[in-house]
Amino acid sequence: MFKIGIDVGGTFTDFVVVRTNETPRYFKTHSTPHDPSEGVLTGLREVAAAYDCTPEELLASTATAHPWHHGGHEYAH
Repeated sequence: MFKIGIDVGGTFTDFVVVRTNETPRYFKTHSTPHDPSEGVLTGLREVAAAYDCTPEELLASTATAHPWHHGGHEYAH
């Protein structure tokens, strides 16, 4: 099971990935301001490759987080 945190910034999109009983790993890709989903999908493909699986397999093994807002910031819980 994976847990993935994603922070879409203006220049970079950062990923922290935790697989059950393993040390967290960190990934970074360029953000795509015209369509932030492109940067996210690129990063997810890179994460999947690092774990020797397809993006579909990665997402099928990932816990779902729901965003919530606090003080103008969005967080997942």
